[in-house]
Amino acid sequence: MISSKSLLLAFFLSILLIVNNGCHVQLVAQYDPAAVNEIIQVYKEIDNFYGDLLNTPPDQRTFQNFRSKVYKIESDISVMYLLNCARPLNTESSKISKNILESWKNHEAEFKKQNSYSDATIIFDRSTFLNNFASMLKAEQAKPASN
Repeated sequence: MISSKSLLLAFFLSILLIVNNGCHVQLVAQYDPAAVNEIIQVYKEIDNFYGDLLNTPPDQRTFQNFRSKVYKIESDISVMYLLNCARPLNTESSKISKNILESWKNHEAEFKKQNSYSDATIIFDRSTFLNNFASMLKAEQAKPASN
């Protein structure tokens, strides 16, 4: 014969299973296609910036000649960072976008200080930003889709 303790335990386990079926713990943000578009758009601006630098004669690669592009890109990266910070459970993407913003500001300061950009530095910096944005894109694509 089944004891009352066993019946009570079975009852509570059944209730727990029913309640738990509708609940889940979420540790990361949901996948956001708008975030993917933002990542691609901002990277596209950076890639075009470095392409423009490469196609400009070295003696014309002054900060003043590229100032408006530099500041527009900084603004767009700042917005991307802000949007990532505003999403709940989006810590990893927030960190990556913050690192990208800090890196951009460092490159900007160096460009302003040197007032020039060598081919080798352009190629290296372009590659670095490609890798950073690829990481950010992978992080977003790894997030679970909403139901």
